[in-house]
Amino acid sequence: MGAALTAVAGLLLAGCTSGGGGGIGGDSVHYGGLPQGVEKSLQSYAIVDDGESTKVPVDAHFFGLRGTSSLNEEMEKAILADLKSGGAFGTHKGFDPVTTKPGERWDEADFTSGGAAGATAIPTASALASDQAKGVTVSNRVIAAGGDYILSTVDATVKGQTGHTSFVTNVKDDKTQPASALFSDASKLGEGAALGVDDKALPTIDGQAVDKGDLSELGQQVREALGSGSFTPAKDSKTWLPDYTCGLLPCVGVTYDDGPGNAELTDEIMEALEDNDVRATFFMIGQNVANFPKEAKKLYDQGNEIENHSWSHPQLSAMSAAGVKEQIDKTNKAIVKAGIPKPTQMRPPYGAKNRMVEKASGMRLMIWDVDTLDWKTKSKQKTIDSAVNTSKPGSMFLMHSIHKWTVDGADATFKGLKKRGLYPVPSGYLFKGLPFKKDASYFCRAYRVDFSCSNPEHPQVITNR
Repeated sequence: MGAALTAVAGLLLAGCTSGGGGGIGGDSVHYGGLPQGVEKSLQSYAIVDDGESTKVPVDAHFFGLRGTSSLNEEMEKAILADLKSGGAFGTHKGFDPVTTKPGERWDEADFTSGGAAGATAIPTASALASDQAKGVTVSNRVIAAGGDYILSTVDATVKGQTGHTSFVTNVKDDKTQPASALFSDASKLGEGAALGVDDKALPTIDGQAVDKGDLSELGQQVREALGSGSFTPAKDSKTWLPDYTCGLLPCVGVTYDDGPGNAELTDEIMEALEDNDVRATFFMIGQNVANFPKEAKKLYDQGNEIENHSWSHPQLSAMSAAGVKEQIDKTNKAIVKAGIPKPTQMRPPYGAKNRMVEKASGMRLMIWDVDTLDWKTKSKQKTIDSAVNTSKPGSMFLMHSIHKWTVDGADATFKGLKKRGLYPVPSGYLFKGLPFKKDASYFCRAYRVDFSCSNPEHPQVITNR
């Protein structure tokens, strides 16, 4: 973290600021620092890149607040805006997610204490260039918290200029607003100004205390909450999904075909998913769902996506439109009968598709860019190696949940992906934030020059038009 940003962090989190602040006298409200429970609600992320691909070094460390999607979404917008303004998008319309090993991530406590001591995970921009004009340093941190509220900020040094984007979040209601909402005059918190909190639970702007008379109704409520000495964390929700989308983080879509398998295979793969806090997409054959409806429902109840893989695994592109529709509809009905919502994604067997299949299915066709060939190799280790070593940020890999060797390798596959710094997610989450169209084919979300990749430059790939 750059020296300028470190100095700012110390200012923001000192907790006690001297200064004017008329109207404070006689007020009993006091802020004694962060209450217990805040750190446990945070999840650490990092983007560390020496600029090899974009020629722009990036050192970004940021937390996600579990169960509070509104704040995470606003943080992501701010972080991406800083990366874009610093040139980290390169020639792309969106950010190309950077794989960063987990060991580079800060401890959660660093986001509440001013940042990791001496934490500059990559050479600073000044070490890579004559000045900081080519580097982007970004971090977020908690300014203060109390009751149902949390104040936080994104601090960024872009092209040598440091700025701040601050937020106020009602954790209970999952509602996030710009921190300017704390003031009756929103313009009081100028663009890029540093927000803090003093020991009277009053906001400070660039180190100067604010008169309590300048607070809005929300500001007054937040001040009282900060003085409570307690914090109400949001309930954890879908902890297996990252707090940020795959437009910022290097995700990999985890997909299994041909299931559900029998009870033994289902229980084993569910155990691996649970142990690694991962969820996947299961493209199921309708006949198998009819034979094992309880297994399909168990996988859904665990939090996995249950989607359509046809009724009997034919080559759909060689069938009539009526035949394709029958294959899809029968499978959807079997899945719904098992107590699972109607699928929105469909994987054509063998990847065999054309425009007719797209129109007849009326669903999003999900292909793959990494084929583990588990059905062919019949090897646990080769399947693991293919998924872990071949996948890149934005990939979607194909395995089969009906093969014992594949299921046996699930635990090592998930661990291997995470060790690389990749985030295993269901295929639906892989494309969160991109325009999903009904009659379109989706492969992956990376920026590789590859006909079978979907990305912000080309958000859906449709072949055989």
